[in-house]
Amino acid sequence: MTLPEPDGFAPASEALVADLVPRDETSAKRTLRTVLNLVGGMFLDDHELGHSNLDLVVTRRDTGAAVLRVAAGTPTEASYLIERVKTDLATKSIEDFLSEWR
Repeated sequence: MTLPEPDGFAPASEALVADLVPRDETSAKRTLRTVLNLVGGMFLDDHELGHSNLDLVVTRRDTGAAVLRVAAGTPTEASYLIERVKTDLATKSIEDFLSEWR
């Protein structure tokens, strides 16, 4: 267990955790997204034509309840987004984090 800093600051990461999780979707939608990404990769030389099926989800550590869920975008955007959120969780209070991201 970590102790709060002398000024009383407690980072949001003590109470919240962020993860990239697969979005629930039908097999038809998943197949269509895969086909579009393959076509984009073959003809447009764009391997990230469509969005991934990932959501960025921030949950409470104590209950597991989701407090924030956003589409993560393309795989590259998802990677950037999760790193930014984890940095914000480590450097901001819960109130500051939620007011910025909601």
